[in-house]
Amino acid sequence: MALPQFSFHPIESEADYLALISVREKCLPIDESDIDSPEETFPTISTLSLSYPLSDHFSRLPTLILVQNDGEVIGYQTIFWWHHHEGYSYGHRGYLAPLWH
Repeated sequence: MALPQFSFHPIESEADYLALISVREKCLPIDESDIDSPEETFPTISTLSLSYPLSDHFSRLPTLILVQNDGEVIGYQTIFWWHHHEGYSYGHRGYLAPLWH
């Protein structure tokens, strides 16, 4: 049995947006998410392209990393931060297709 061949990369093309949506769709049954809820948002190509635009500048900022196995995006991790009166706070959120849990 061969070991999985994982690779990691930032968003590189519009096809990556579709891959992120696919990962989230695969996670819906496991996460028991309600995509119609105003408290739980589900990404669209439009919202992803606004949050993670394609540009040379953005590709140097590793705030969203895609995880691939054998050319297929199987998950992603996003890192975010904000400044407040006491300094900076950091957060992260990730999704992994249930087959890979």
